[in-house]
Amino acid sequence: MAEGLTGSAVNELEVSEREYESRIRAIKNLEKMKKIESTWCRVGVCLLRGSILTTFKPKKNGKTVRI
Repeated sequence: MAEGLTGSAVNELEVSEREYESRIRAIKNLEKMKKIESTWCRVGVCLLRGSILTTFKPKKNGKTVRI
């Protein structure tokens, strides 16, 4: 425990740190979900256009790869 801090102050700091870490994880998960969603939107457009699904691959390094 840090000197000069009471137990309740340390506890509040730990709770704040856990909440912050939780928010960071939530933001990262949201970004992943958006990437997955955009991939599936592109797959859906390919299906609506009548494209062959096997020729479609998700983005790699920001570029759509087609075979």
